[in-house]
Amino acid sequence: MYRTIMGLVMLISMLAILPADAFTPGPSLIMECSECGQQLILGTKASGNNFGMRIWTDRYDFAPMNPRFPILIKCPACEHTLWVDSLSRVGSCEVWETKEQYPDAIMPIDPTEEDYLEIAEQDLIRNAEMFARVSSLWEANHEFRYGEADTFHLSEQQITNIKILMELLDEEDEGQRLVKAELARELGDFDESLRLLSQEVSAEFSEYRAFIEELSREGIREVREILDESEIDTNAE
Repeated sequence: MYRTIMGLVMLISMLAILPADAFTPGPSLIMECSECGQQLILGTKASGNNFGMRIWTDRYDFAPMNPRFPILIKCPACEHTLWVDSLSRVGSCEVWETKEQYPDAIMPIDPTEEDYLEIAEQDLIRNAEMFARVSSLWEANHEFRYGEADTFHLSEQQITNIKILMELLDEEDEGQRLVKAELARELGDFDESLRLLSQEVSAEFSEYRAFIEELSREGIREVREILDESEIDTNAE
């Protein structure tokens, strides 16, 4: 099904008859691995939308027609995890010209839960460490999120990561405070979760807060999906 959908998207895109807000791939960026020199292909988007978007309580979201530009990638040649903004750009070309113009370039792979943790242990600024730890958490939760595990379980390594992440989050920021409440819930510390949820929030976060609060009061730890397509603004840049 996925291949069929993407094939249709690419075909229509090449015929240039897509509306302005539909998913349209942008140029391929060719970056050089800073560790081994391997050329890496990064896809971009010219436009996208949020049809089919899914969001979970840990704030992970997936929008098949609006893919994110990666921040961390892994080079398949040397297996180093790399910050994209630190890489040198070799060039760019249209998607269908990539293999012809850059025959040695390959697609990077996604870092694993452990890769993100290794990055998080480096000497990073706060926001970079938070990103790496959140990304590791998302990877850890994927097993339950996508039905690969029947029960929600956190390893000692995952618990440690969550506790460190909670220390990094700023309770004065309402968005970060709600994420901290969600993390406390996942740890089973429902009293702490409810304490963090007791403060008023803006309308932007009210439904999310109410959802987390209900789960905490019911003593539910696992990650839950919180939005369906009918509740999402489908417009995207």
